[in-house]
Amino acid sequence: MMSFRQILILNILMVSSFVMADEFVTDSPDEEGAEIIDMRGTIVPSEVQVEPFPTPFKERPPVMQIAPPEDKAEPAETESEPEPPPPPSPIHEDLQIFLDGNYVKTHCESIERCDEMIRLDCDYKQEGPIYYFDNVEGKTLMTCGSACLEPDPYDPLGCKECPPKGWKECMSREEQKRLAEEAAQRKAEEEAYQQLLEQEREIEKKMLEAEKDYMRRLHELEDAMRQLYDKEQAE
Repeated sequence: MMSFRQILILNILMVSSFVMADEFVTDSPDEEGAEIIDMRGTIVPSEVQVEPFPTPFKERPPVMQIAPPEDKAEPAETESEPEPPPPPSPIHEDLQIFLDGNYVKTHCESIERCDEMIRLDCDYKQEGPIYYFDNVEGKTLMTCGSACLEPDPYDPLGCKECPPKGWKECMSREEQKRLAEEAAQRKAEEEAYQQLLEQEREIEKKMLEAEKDYMRRLHELEDAMRQLYDKEQAE
């Protein structure tokens, strides 16, 4: 049984616990004007809204994925092929009328062209002239052929220079061009022939190596068989 002194101490402790509880909340928190006291004893007004602590696993905003820059490959430089020569210009109108006439159809054999000059061979059976025309202006450059047997000394276009200088220079250029093309073709054929010879030499080399390897293996097989035979004889 407790004594009076023990009962008194117990009552004092109970009263002290009620007083400490009243210091934290003065009014009910549901009522208006209630004061909230934090753990440090500071009064917090009810109008102040305390934000809750953030959750430790709060989702982060998505991170924008930045793609690496694309490598733009530069187009490979290709060797430009030589441009084809431009087509020849049409025959001059005046010359075309003359070439379409009956005289050319009955007396002339061939028409040649070099750049902007035209050669008309009408020296049929060595009885007619050979004409050289300028296609740019549609005029006669010179008259040659059998007409030069009895030339007119007063005709500036009759047999003064046969063939004309421009025609000879043009034919010389054409001849040089033809010779250059033939030389390039011969060079390409020679390179192809040398490549073929090199391939044949390579094939012969491989065949010789294969033959040597075959003979070596054959000798090894013969030696192995001889050793086996000697071993059986010795037993």
